[in-house]
Amino acid sequence: MKDLYITCIKLQGNSLYYLASEDQRNDYVRDIMETFGYNVKDQTRRGLSPTGKAAGELDIFIHDAGFPVAIIAALNLKSLDKTYLDKHIDKIYDYDTAGNSFNVILSYVTVSNFEDFCNKYIDYIKGHIYPYLLTGIEENYFVDDNTYSDIKVMLTKHNRNGKKTLLVHICVRIGKSN
Repeated sequence: MKDLYITCIKLQGNSLYYLASEDQRNDYVRDIMETFGYNVKDQTRRGLSPTGKAAGELDIFIHDAGFPVAIIAALNLKSLDKTYLDKHIDKIYDYDTAGNSFNVILSYVTVSNFEDFCNKYIDYIKGHIYPYLLTGIEENYFVDDNTYSDIKVMLTKHNRNGKKTLLVHICVRIGKSN
């Protein structure tokens, strides 16, 4: 988590990615995570697609010697698009066939009022109907005691077949305010 957090800070600081596509931002995250020594794949096929007719395409997949570690589902948000967010939250569970200890929703956020966006995001994920029982939420998860105003990390805690699992929600403000 610390390395992913640092990667998000580096992405934020690189103006080349202010107007970039989700795929371009994901490529950057993949490349930086690889430099940290992680085994990372992108657009790999795993689990089920949202239609259930074929394998899904993961944005970013982290593994260790073939064992799945985490799936990162990334999305660009210019507002709290609930339908788009729902799609990403739900599909991460379709892709995670093993039951990872944690997975990540990584939102690249371009809004003028980041604080307001994050408050709405937190309220929304508290009420989302997850495929596994929501057992808790941590609204302000701090990575290594470093906190910044334009990155928000939240956790939803779940009971997945008797095991505690986490869905980490990272909202990264990209670009400057309008």
